[in-house]
Amino acid sequence: MHQETFYQPKPCLCHVCHGRGGPIEIECPDCSGTGFDTAEDNPYAQCHGCYGEGTQEVEDCTRCGGSGEIDDDEL
Repeated sequence: MHQETFYQPKPCLCHVCHGRGGPIEIECPDCSGTGFDTAEDNPYAQCHGCYGEGTQEVEDCTRCGGSGEIDDDEL
């Protein structure tokens, strides 16, 4: 008889928000953290998503959805 073993993922601390869940600051997805709008002709045009800061504040962590934990198989 063959016995199967199943892997049960374990919750781990989220590496993006460090377990806080939110609100947190993330790298601006519009400019990849540069603070500049790459779609504009002017190379020094300020990003409209983060207003030149390079980061945006979000209510819930984009990685864990605000829970502060992710399964270890998602690392």
